[in-house]
Amino acid sequence: MRRKAATWTLALIGGTEGMWHNLEQAISQNTPEFIEPTGVTHMVGMLGRRVFHFLDNGKQCTTEMPQRSKLDHRTGVPMEIVLYYAPITCALAPFITLTEAVAKFEVRPLNFGKGQHTSPEYLKINPKHKVPLLVVDGKILSESIAIQIWIARSFPQAKLLPADPWQELQAISLMSWCSGGIHPFLARINSPPRVCDVPRTDESVKKLAAANLMELFKIADDLLAGREFFFDHFTAPDAHFFWCQRRGRQFELDLSKFKHCTEHFERMMQRPSVQKLLAFEKSIQAEFAKAA
Repeated sequence: MRRKAATWTLALIGGTEGMWHNLEQAISQNTPEFIEPTGVTHMVGMLGRRVFHFLDNGKQCTTEMPQRSKLDHRTGVPMEIVLYYAPITCALAPFITLTEAVAKFEVRPLNFGKGQHTSPEYLKINPKHKVPLLVVDGKILSESIAIQIWIARSFPQAKLLPADPWQELQAISLMSWCSGGIHPFLARINSPPRVCDVPRTDESVKKLAAANLMELFKIADDLLAGREFFFDHFTAPDAHFFWCQRRGRQFELDLSKFKHCTEHFERMMQRPSVQKLLAFEKSIQAEFAKAA
């Protein structure tokens, strides 16, 4: 026996947490199924990344949905997604967004200390010898922004980019800024000789890079004023900027004066996807330490 859909109301907790929608809309967008257990009516809907059981007395029980592979829309066959990653690096950003998308993916860590990123095997698939690198069914995609756009378009239910076309471009612009504007100055602090090999100039290179970073974080702080994220919900730029902030803090930059950036960082640290990333990173670092 099926109940009339219009009598139901539910909360979507996929990409827009806590937002209420009429069940009629949920049916048209998510095709939920109706099940009749003994004595009480339940509705099971595949909404975003969770399964929701709603009782007709208004009580709600939520259970996690199993991780699903991305299907090739042409063949319906699960896709094989591999992320090449190294601890500390900006490869953490696609790890976070793939996790947010509930994508099934394999991570292949590279030990930079052992030079695995410059090994003949890795150079064969990525002569740029960088991470992140995404391999989807054997097809190779490099560069962080391209990878994030692919993830967002392949898992639209995760809402990793804004739906509005102009806002989507603004999000891509933000990621490009993180990658091409902030990242290079962080790299200078990490390895001054790569930009200036004159003896005894390391501290000067770091000082100049830090000064530029202070300007950039001030811009970000202004963008985040009065907001939890760069847009009205978590999107891919938040993951990339989280890496920028984290790397800056690892270099002991004083970012405490950037109140909104700090709040954003703390908010990101509480996300399950970030906590999963940090736990994974810790385990990989422990493995690499044993191999040292």
